[in-house]
Amino acid sequence: MKNIEKPKLEKKESAEKPITAVCVVIENMEGKILLFKSLYQRTSGKTEAVGLPAGLVDTTDSGKSEDPEIAATRELLEETGLQTNGPLVLLYDGETPSGKRVVSYLCPKWQGEIKASEEGLVYWGEKEELTGESGGYPDYNKKVLQALQSINSKNETYS
Repeated sequence: MKNIEKPKLEKKESAEKPITAVCVVIENMEGKILLFKSLYQRTSGKTEAVGLPAGLVDTTDSGKSEDPEIAATRELLEETGLQTNGPLVLLYDGETPSGKRVVSYLCPKWQGEIKASEEGLVYWGEKEELTGESGGYPDYNKKVLQALQSINSKNETYS
């Protein structure tokens, strides 16, 4: 079982902005990550963009934002059919090119079977798909993958 160390995050200017969206990274034993291919145009402006399971942080009628970790757990289930089986680990907190603050989490333990949703397809893919032409936010995703690599270099195995 992998003992995940929390990454040391630098304080960023974006930390003052409200969290707009969240995404979840799941890596399997073969080093592939769970990818989501949207069937419609997302905020990246690309149709069929490849990305991580992600979504917006909901806001209540009173204007209070949903807890980002709860939003990430909800989006993972909605888009992939998978449930977290333990706490999420904060990977990266940064901004997309449009200036929206997005928080990325690592899900080291999960359960369930992968299934596509009405929003898109879910599959195990190569990390490079996130940073290539089909990637929705390649620059942001590079930073997420660097954080994942940093965690992986400090730990040995997944459960």
